Amino acid sequence: MSGQIRAILAEIALASASDDGQFVVITFALQNGCDLTLALPVNNAVNLMALNAAAIGHAAKIQTKNSEEIYMFPVHWWKIGTHEGNGAVVLTYRLPGGAEIAFQVSPDAASHMHTVLGEILKVSKTSLPPGGKVN
Repeated sequence: MSGQIRAILAEIALASASDDGQFVVITFALQNGCDLTLALPVNNAVNLMALNAAAIGHAAKIQTKNSEEIYMFPVHWWKIGTHEGNGAVVLTYRLPGGAEIAFQVSPDAASHMHTVLGEILKVSKTSLPPGGKVN
């Protein structure tokens, strides 16, 4: 792996969107004292996010020497709503620092999730655990 490394990241200094919303702009502070700014088209940024999540999960398995280990992001708040265009159920999670990530699932999948959560939490199907809201 060391032959593939071109620069070592010290921190992610800034992440924002371009003025036209077409790009995600990320500035990396490198260990050599330089900065590197990348402008990624939004679709590539989404792919990078998915690849990053997969790599974090793989790293957790390696670090714990447990092939069943998963990395879990802490969630500070959540909300549930529906997508106006296609009727999908939208699950939105707020991460530490305020970033929000949303997932859409079909109504059938959401119903199954509701059933499974009820069984896990041993609550009736109409109960709602504290910590979030329904839109």
